[in-house]
Amino acid sequence: MVTYPQRLWFIILVIAWFPSLVAYLVYSYALKHVEPAKGSALTVMEPVSAAVYSVAILGETFEPLQPVGIMLALTGAILLFYKPKLKK
Repeated sequence: MVTYPQRLWFIILVIAWFPSLVAYLVYSYALKHVEPAKGSALTVMEPVSAAVYSVAILGETFEPLQPVGIMLALTGAILLFYKPKLKK
């Protein structure tokens, strides 16, 4: 790795830092504009979206328990946003 040319190191740094930095900044900005409970729902959805994108874009396959975990995470997020109507 020490013998890599400077141009390659520049490309590695751009690929590693730029998408991560932009994603973190957008995520932090979004968290400022939602309720704290809804912000925690966003953090639950990150691994779910990563798994779905890896299947859709990269053609990966789910392990047997991954769909169960996705359903549990989605159920938790739905319950977090569910507000029953109170009868008077």
